Amino acid sequence: MNGDNPAARLHAILVKAKAKPNNQNCRVAWSEILNISSKNESKFLMHMGKVTSLSHEIFEFVKNEYPNQLSTTTHWTKQVNSAFLKQDYNGQFSTFITKIDSHSLDNLSLLSDLIAGKTSTKVLPEDSLNSMRVKVQDLIDEMIKSDLTKEFKQYLNKALNQILENINSYIITGINPIIDSLDMVLGHAVTDIAYRDELRESGFGEKLLGAFHFLASFTTLAAGIAQHEDLGKFYLSLVN
Repeated sequence: MNGDNPAARLHAILVKAKAKPNNQNCRVAWSEILNISSKNESKFLMHMGKVTSLSHEIFEFVKNEYPNQLSTTTHWTKQVNSAFLKQDYNGQFSTFITKIDSHSLDNLSLLSDLIAGKTSTKVLPEDSLNSMRVKVQDLIDEMIKSDLTKEFKQYLNKALNQILENINSYIITGINPIIDSLDMVLGHAVTDIAYRDELRESGFGEKLLGAFHFLASFTTLAAGIAQHEDLGKFYLSLVN
């Protein structure tokens, strides 16, 4: 993937899709491409919705940043949107992938290079994503076993699982949703005094901050923003 931008993400997904056999079950093929379960239909469709929205995201970016290049979106958007609309999840993957031609992939590759010039994001390798998953899951497990109040556990359980969901959706949505969900957890400490006090006074609060500092070492690198030490200090300032 050439940078973390919607064109690069869609191009990478379609390249992986091209490697799948035409006669494979469509839903199974997508579950393997996106590394998700095909058994939970609601979650499967939620992820597919995120994938299909990439076309619109790319179009809007080009319209706003490179209006003179809008013509480069005509062919591939027609092919890609048609493929998504006409595929049969219960049928063969050919109902989708045969509509994705090499010209569409070339267009998306060029657009990903063009958009990369406007952004400073970098791609997180799979081993980094796995490290982040393990850290968040460990945090969830510790939170469940902790002596935090019921209300605090309910909030953190929802918030930490959202971070995990955003990490699992990285191939589709990129780094920004991960950063937003991290900021939401600790940003809540600014406006909720009771939340801030429990975060400060509990032993789990220190573990939470340590884990977020660890995660920031990856997210800041991927987003091309301030060094993670600075972000870690910011997190600490929220509860001190």
